[in-house]
Amino acid sequence: VDEESIGIVMSMGFSRSHALRALSLTNNNVEAAVDWALNTPEDCSVLNALVQSLPKSSTT
Repeated sequence: VDEESIGIVMSMGFSRSHALRALSLTNNNVEAAVDWALNTPEDCSVLNALVQSLPKSSTT
């Protein structure tokens, strides 16, 4: 996987690790990697950590 391809995929808003995985699985094909990344959610633990860090709203 080359750095230029990683940069292209990352410029579309994907993390480096997600870009690397996508490019590895698609034989460094940027178009296929972006398609894969769009259809495959990133690690949910990152999202869960973000949700937990948000302030809780109190609606009573």
